Amino acid sequence: MLQLILGQLNMLIFFFLQSVAVRREIKILRLFMHHHIIRLYEVVETPTDIYVVMEYVKSGELFDYIVEKGRLQEDEARSFFQQV
Repeated sequence: MLQLILGQLNMLIFFFLQSVAVRREIKILRLFMHHHIIRLYEVVETPTDIYVVMEYVKSGELFDYIVEKGRLQEDEARSFFQQV
């Protein structure tokens, strides 16, 4: 079963983070169609907010996994890099 997650980015934060960079990131994410990259399904922009509908991943982010383990063995790290 496909699960989705809805994220919200307040427009004040959006302008603070430079609208060009955020728009470029959204444009790039729309191009990715890979089973190891979270998929962006929809972006809805209102005058005050931007809503993003993305694939939900139960196991969490790779960054959190690396922080939790402290250090990866070379074989495990290589496996992650090959997938990306």
